[in-house]
Amino acid sequence: MAKNNLLFELGFEELPVESNRLLREKVLESFASFPSRFKDSEFTLKVYSTPRRIAVFMEDIKLTSEVFEEEVKGPAENVIFAGDSLTKAGEGFLKSKQLEKDLLIRRDGSVFYKKQSGGEAVEKIFEDVFKKCISSISFDKTMKWDKTGFLFPRPIRWAMGFVNNNPMNFEIAGIKTDIYTFANRCISSSRMTIFNAYDYFEKMNENYVEIDFEKRKKMVKEEIYKAVEKLSLSLVEDEDLLDEVTDLVEFPVIFCGQFEEKFLSLPSEIIVAALKQHQRYFSLKKTDSSLSVYFVFVSNSPYAETNDIVKNNQRIIASRLEDAEFYYNNDLSHDLKYYEEALKKTVFHEQLGTFYDKVQRNKKLAEHILSKTKDDIGDLELLSVISKFDAATEMIKDGKEFTKLQGVIGAHYAEKMGYDREKASVSKEHYLPLTNEGVLPESAAGITFSVADKVDNICGAFVSGNKPTGSKDAMSVRRDSLSLIYLMIQKNLKLDVFELVSFSLGEYGKMELKDEIIDYLKKRMEVLFLSYGISYDITRCVLNKEILCPSDALKKANLIKDIKNNEDFKDIAGGLKRVSNILKNESERELPLNFKTEYEKNLYQSGIKVGEKNKALLTANEYENTLKNLLSLRKPIDDFFDNVMVMDEDLKLRETRIQLLIFIRKIFSEFGDFSQIVFESDQELKR
Repeated sequence: MAKNNLLFELGFEELPVESNRLLREKVLESFASFPSRFKDSEFTLKVYSTPRRIAVFMEDIKLTSEVFEEEVKGPAENVIFAGDSLTKAGEGFLKSKQLEKDLLIRRDGSVFYKKQSGGEAVEKIFEDVFKKCISSISFDKTMKWDKTGFLFPRPIRWAMGFVNNNPMNFEIAGIKTDIYTFANRCISSSRMTIFNAYDYFEKMNENYVEIDFEKRKKMVKEEIYKAVEKLSLSLVEDEDLLDEVTDLVEFPVIFCGQFEEKFLSLPSEIIVAALKQHQRYFSLKKTDSSLSVYFVFVSNSPYAETNDIVKNNQRIIASRLEDAEFYYNNDLSHDLKYYEEALKKTVFHEQLGTFYDKVQRNKKLAEHILSKTKDDIGDLELLSVISKFDAATEMIKDGKEFTKLQGVIGAHYAEKMGYDREKASVSKEHYLPLTNEGVLPESAAGITFSVADKVDNICGAFVSGNKPTGSKDAMSVRRDSLSLIYLMIQKNLKLDVFELVSFSLGEYGKMELKDEIIDYLKKRMEVLFLSYGISYDITRCVLNKEILCPSDALKKANLIKDIKNNEDFKDIAGGLKRVSNILKNESERELPLNFKTEYEKNLYQSGIKVGEKNKALLTANEYENTLKNLLSLRKPIDDFFDNVMVMDEDLKLRETRIQLLIFIRKIFSEFGDFSQIVFESDQELKR
């Protein structure tokens, strides 16, 4: 027995890769909740896309949504009824709801009635969900192309859909659904009539359109490996490029080309970038890992003339490599002093000055960092210029295809200029890590300038009014924040992020932004720690201090995570929540020692002992022993709360007890704010 199915395809002019990915992701996300409309339905859902179409296919779908009845609360009873008779308002209410009087239920001073919902045709539900989805996607760039004013990255050209063998009937962006689609553009421009979903899949296969991204990607990969194997070479692996070319074609066809041997004198990164950035070519390497003159590329043209397409692409890449060779030789005709002067004329950001200004800020931050780490990295002035000088080179400036090589090019150039590899590497290393999972800098200079550069980038973004908001992050503050924290953790840097932010803002003369930036960095740390399996409440506990060393915070957080369900810890954390509530509106003053009970004296003396011991433990970074030492206060705290009335009528006693609790809270706060910890029982109470 045939299964009920629904197929819909929307066709458009070729979408940019990022728009295509976003569209596929959002459509899949929108239809994830679709089953809730169909009780006990276990239909399958597939979302397909190519550069010029998005298709949704559902199989084993119910044709109408579930019908259910719910009780709805209406107006107050005295508005609808006067005794047993309807008021004028009541008559109007029944008419508007198309109800009979005997269907109303009078209860608790209100009237209620039964309402049936559901029973909608699957086509109508699909139309509503799809239109809402498409209209809500925040593409980077959209356009209007007809009188409807519909916004989309490219003009929509056709819409086609079926429920079983029945054509769909609705309109989107001024286009009415029909029963035709189109083949691969390189095969035919004629319409293809479709009769149902299964006919659609057959005709796509016959006309060189592989609509499934994963299958298309597998085809690309397999065909590339076949071509590379014939050349006895290996592929320079690039998963991002593989995904990109998969989203650029409807049916992949692989071709091989080559460039002149003379270009191999260029650094391999330049060649790979030239092949990749504009042309999306895959580079190949020899058995010794050196670059080969051969490359492979993906076309969307199954019947293209091989010789013509290869010659055209070889001509294009020759032009790109000649440009790169010119930039390379021209750049190396100047020395570092020339580029230092050039940086003074090269704008970093219109509100943050030139790259030379950026270099000077980074140098001061690096000097400040070194005063804490006690590392000796040599000539700061020289290293700071080496780190950024390639921003003024022909290869990098003006947004060419080689811009992404900034840092890599600088390291090559610096070595060619005669500087040793360790000094030259600061150009590349100070950008690392590029993500919160990326490759890390290794040298002390690279680490120092990486921290300095990222702190200045973050503060500079807020100073210039480019702080991240919603989905916008013009100066990549999220990336820099996460990679900065990741770097400091991985390298176990004993640096206070808050203090670094203060220093940087002091250079800008914008200290008023400190709290906002620190709050932002705390939120980024919550996100990063969550990826390590640490819940928000634990992270907030260890971040609630005036200083913040990310590596220390992570160690503390992991310790709390491990003992969160320990009864001693639960009891201590519960007690500190109680302390926090009591002290909500209290200020710290001198602690009077006029204790009335042994429980107060014992808590004070235990606090003195634990506090003194913790000073030494924290100085030695012995966080596990610090935590154990704090837990030893469980009994004195329990005894205090079991036997002492804090808010005593005697104001002097009350003040003494309040200040005693403030004293105890301060001892714990050296480790973190334990009142932030949330247990399952707390969440149940909130419910």
